[in-house]
Amino acid sequence: MLAYNEKGESDYSNIMSVTTLDPNAVPAPTGLNAQAVSINEISLNWQYGSQNQDGFRIERSTESSSYTQVGQTAAGDRTFHDTGLQPNTIYYYQVKASRGGDESPPSNEAYATTDNPMPVAPSNLQTEAVSSNRINLTWLDNSNNEDGFKIERRTEGGSFAQINQIGVGIVTYQDSELERNTIYYYRVSAYNEYGDSGYSNETSATTPDTPEAGEEQEFELGDTGVMITMCWIPEGRFWMGGENQQREREQDSRDNEVPGHWVTISNGFWMGKYEITQRQWEAVM
Repeated sequence: MLAYNEKGESDYSNIMSVTTLDPNAVPAPTGLNAQAVSINEISLNWQYGSQNQDGFRIERSTESSSYTQVGQTAAGDRTFHDTGLQPNTIYYYQVKASRGGDESPPSNEAYATTDNPMPVAPSNLQTEAVSSNRINLTWLDNSNNEDGFKIERRTEGGSFAQINQIGVGIVTYQDSELERNTIYYYRVSAYNEYGDSGYSNETSATTPDTPEAGEEQEFELGDTGVMITMCWIPEGRFWMGGENQQREREQDSRDNEVPGHWVTISNGFWMGKYEITQRQWEAVM
């Protein structure tokens, strides 16, 4: 192209070429969208305005390159479900329309990541020492696909070790048979068939040195393997006896219970919860 006037003509412009469209060309699909629907399935949908296609070819890649055909659909379809995928993996897609032996250019690229099957870590782990040998734990369940929870514990300077495993949806645990006046550290994780989540926050509690009133504990009688259940009786005062039963109690030779009076326990002690059995008696004789 050039310009001209009565004085003459200009130099030529740059050269540009255009190729006319092939009326028989197959147009590319548009608006491709990908969405994960599970740990191993991604759903695709796209748009296509022409009606001269035989169907669509779906191509997939895990690196946004080197696409491989993984499926095809009929001419009227605008959706495809890609199944059998790996969990927690990103997949890239493009779609081509086909007619006879011809195919269109690829659609826009779309991608999605399959769901992560691992449970989400619990949070807000809290502990409370409720006696000299028991600590209660509570936490927040952040997952909807766990099979249960694993509780781990350690002492000062030690390493965490699993102490129990509980079922789905349970968010409390009581750790018992602990040592008095000891600090214990805890953490919790969720698990399912695919593995374990990350850990919750780490927290601790210290058991008190003195048992609570009525606290029960089992003791072995020597090295016999025979056990006895004891209850803790704390120091303190209590009222014993009563005037209105003085005559009856005197007849029973229980003069120490009348008249009513205060009794002081200077030091706490362990007392058997049940009557002594023959086996327990023989263990200490």
